[in-house]
Amino acid sequence: MSPMLICLLMIVSTGVPISATTMVEKTFETILYVGGSGPGNYSTIQDAVNAASNGDSVFVFDDSSPYDEDILVDKSITMTGEDRQTTVINGYNYSIFLRADDCTVQGFTVLQSFHGIRIEAENTVIMNNILQDNTIGLYLFEANYSQIEGNVISNNSVGLCLVFSADVVISGNTIVNNMYDGIELYTSTNTLVTLNDISGNGQFGVSIGGDNNTVLKNNIVGNAFYGVYIQNSRMNSILDNNIYDNHVGNAVVFTDSWTELIRRPFNNSWDGNYWGRSSRFPKAIVEGKQLIIPSGILFWFIRKVTQNPEKVFPMPLIIPMITFDRHPAQNPYDLS
Repeated sequence: MSPMLICLLMIVSTGVPISATTMVEKTFETILYVGGSGPGNYSTIQDAVNAASNGDSVFVFDDSSPYDEDILVDKSITMTGEDRQTTVINGYNYSIFLRADDCTVQGFTVLQSFHGIRIEAENTVIMNNILQDNTIGLYLFEANYSQIEGNVISNNSVGLCLVFSADVVISGNTIVNNMYDGIELYTSTNTLVTLNDISGNGQFGVSIGGDNNTVLKNNIVGNAFYGVYIQNSRMNSILDNNIYDNHVGNAVVFTDSWTELIRRPFNNSWDGNYWGRSSRFPKAIVEGKQLIIPSGILFWFIRKVTQNPEKVFPMPLIIPMITFDRHPAQNPYDLS
């Protein structure tokens, strides 16, 4: 009997399908090391990424920190810094640019880039990093099913920005003291924002420009403009948050035009939020419907009154309406 026939009979007799032996091509990940003093360690993170294969890990020692480089990741790997306080990446355009699905980035401080971390991929995990002093700390573009967890995102122009992204979870982050907005959800849907500290930002705490997002159990406190700002969006749920001491207002809903209002009536829901004081009555949320008047009698009147037609601009007419948080919390939530 030939050896090949014997092997075939052994496989059949054990009940293991022949196809199962071809499915497991790589059972152990390879770990590539950057910095430190180990033999064969890479001197730059990009060199290690280039040498890695899908499923590998890149571990970065803090001995050679800071790493002054932009890193393009085009394969599914895990990147881990030795200590997020001391493993520093100083980028230029982007410090880390994820172009491959199924990547994880954890344990770094990312500084001084246009985009601290930029993601154009799906199923990514950004966990336990410090993102600061960037133009945008974390930027997601068409980055569905991503998880943003346990990061400190501070002192950027904008903390976290999502564009054309869906089914993202933003959980347990500290998003504070950014120059403009803490979180921007532009044309993004089904995002869950939960258990974050979103405080002290220079404009809005959470700015929403997409549908079907949920803001649940966050501290949204002490932002310079509005705590929650919703524009041209519907079916968003703002539930069980601490929203108070935001300097212009705690929450506002706004649309650009009367056409938008007719086509997409507002049906955002507010419930169970703490607004800074106990109240037995529903909390009113202002909805501003803005109608741009481009010409006509109003313009003629303004020209006559001001006698300066060169300084006449389209005038917004604000039609205020009210919605309610009908069950405001009587005490602040302990979200520590």
